[in-house]
Amino acid sequence: MVEGYRCSRSGSRRLMPDLGPHDYLPCGASEQIEYLRHFQKLGLLMKRSTCLYATRDRLYLVGEYISKLLCRNATYHDMNKCISLLCCGTLLQTVVSGWDDMECKRAFDFVNKLALMDRETGLVLRNSPGAHVKSEQEVRLFYRRVFLDVHTTKVDKAMWLSRILKPFPMVQQARMLYILYGPVYAGQLEWQEMSENTPVNVEQSQQHFGQLACAITALHSYRKEWSEDDIISVLDELTSSPDEWLPENIAHLLTLCGDTVTLQVVSSKAINGRMQDIASILTSLCLVCTKNHYNTSWVAYIVQRLCSLLDTTKTKLNLLNCIADTFKDTVLDMYEYSNTDERDLELDHLITAQSEFMKEILPRAFCSIQSKETAI
Repeated sequence: MVEGYRCSRSGSRRLMPDLGPHDYLPCGASEQIEYLRHFQKLGLLMKRSTCLYATRDRLYLVGEYISKLLCRNATYHDMNKCISLLCCGTLLQTVVSGWDDMECKRAFDFVNKLALMDRETGLVLRNSPGAHVKSEQEVRLFYRRVFLDVHTTKVDKAMWLSRILKPFPMVQQARMLYILYGPVYAGQLEWQEMSENTPVNVEQSQQHFGQLACAITALHSYRKEWSEDDIISVLDELTSSPDEWLPENIAHLLTLCGDTVTLQVVSSKAINGRMQDIASILTSLCLVCTKNHYNTSWVAYIVQRLCSLLDTTKTKLNLLNCIADTFKDTVLDMYEYSNTDERDLELDHLITAQSEFMKEILPRAFCSIQSKETAI
């Protein structure tokens, strides 16, 4: 009976409301909520009325509605203002709620093919960043609104994000991650921002790196498909694309990713003997803590943990000397290349960062020496 009503003309009109022009969101928030609530109810109806169907058949029936919601089936000017993808995401995620991972993968592949997204993702990944601004925006909005933003839990978000990223090699996974969660200005991804400028305050840091950090920590917690090496590799590719990020921007991202991810990144570099890279990150972490009014004790904790992983006293001293030299070189570079106004403020931040770091690290070193003397 439900099937007959769904296929009837009156049922079709009631179940699939006219959204009007695709290029405008509803005027009020209440109207937008009503649209989303309607498609949630439609998703529940489809879920319950097709529960005995094979997955392939269920997706075919849901696909009839999804195909009408895709923006490429309408004449639109600004995809960013379109509510149809939000409705599509609400409908799809309501239907697949409770499905196992393999069924969700089939759902992803089906919708991805229906929306012709392989063509769009291929276009933006084969070409240089920023070469196809409109396609980058389409890819970002489609995957965010249909698969990602609907979810509030890390596990669900990581599962769908893995479906998006895993078909690609690591370099392109990093590119896709930035397309999905990188900073945007006036509808365009800021590809060069990470290599040229740094946030001026904690709010701007959160705007630039908050979503990227949340995505990385979600993937890090999804051990089914992401190992520690995978996370480190995608971070390495991310922070060198399209050009090498400024060390301070890497520090901003790691600060928001948290202790575990940060320690894994610097430990990996330590294993490979990249002490200068570690020193650059650690001094930048101190600077970020000073600028954002965080406690530098967690950087000292990272250094302490890192030293415990190093084999010899010589290697540990080498690391500490590299940190000291990096502070000195950064001060000298800043004094030589910055203009007067910027230089005074940045020097103040940097010297404060060095001072706060020393206040944290020296007592730890002193207590360690005392404990050894007591033992003797």
